Amino acid sequence: MSAHPRLLSRLETFLASERGRRILNRFYSWGAAFVILGALFKLLHIRYGDEILLVSMLTEFVVFFISGFERPEKSYDWEAVFPELRGAEEVPLSESISRREALIQRAQQGAPAIQSETCASQSPQPLVSQQTLSSEEVEHLREAIDRLGEAAAQLARIGSVSSEMTKRYELMALDYSKMSQHSAQYLGEMESLARNVTGLNAIYELQLKSISSQVETIDRINSGLQHIRQMYEGGLPDSEAFGRESAHLTQQLTQLNDVYARLLRALTVNMTTPGAPHTPYSASPTDQDDHIAR
Repeated sequence: MSAHPRLLSRLETFLASERGRRILNRFYSWGAAFVILGALFKLLHIRYGDEILLVSMLTEFVVFFISGFERPEKSYDWEAVFPELRGAEEVPLSESISRREALIQRAQQGAPAIQSETCASQSPQPLVSQQTLSSEEVEHLREAIDRLGEAAAQLARIGSVSSEMTKRYELMALDYSKMSQHSAQYLGEMESLARNVTGLNAIYELQLKSISSQVETIDRINSGLQHIRQMYEGGLPDSEAFGRESAHLTQQLTQLNDVYARLLRALTVNMTTPGAPHTPYSASPTDQDDHIAR
């Protein structure tokens, strides 16, 4: 049970030390720098942007979590000692130096001691005594006042730096919120792009199916034309023989028609010649010669 308070006390002591503040300040600065770097990588779509942003955000989380164990610093009213620290009114440097010299002179002249009341008597007894400070003590007092003035100036600078850091953190928070909005818009655009790509893929698949069916039809047509060509090439010799036989048959039919024509003429001549109705048909020598020649 006593280990936890002891650990917390050690952690608070370490964070209150100069080394602890220096280390915590480094982690503050480095974490913020890596957060900005990760956001830049994320916006520019550079590799390892998500990893850098994750590590830096975890670092900031750890730093802010540990900073909760810091001891609150005591605030002193330095404006009462050094009026030039007041922001409302600006004290000239000459007036500040004169005030310091006045304090040193008062220390050299001596200050009245504090009067104390005794419990035995109601009337106060003056116990005022003047003590004069030595030159060495005055010199130490002067050095202490100078160091106090330097510390006050450093505190003023620290205050300005703290306000500037606060403004920077506020700006960084605004930039991070804007970055989150842009990231959300980017994700929406990527989703719409993915949907469009999916639709294009579906259309492309349909086109591929249609093209494949057309290719199959063209292949069937080509195979049919090839078969017709083969049939035509195989029927060429038969066509030539058929042509020759057709020409020979035509020639024979022509000859037969000539024979029938002569026969009809002979019959017609015999039927029209009186006195010789029953004379048999006899071919003339010219017809016989033509028939023999044929």
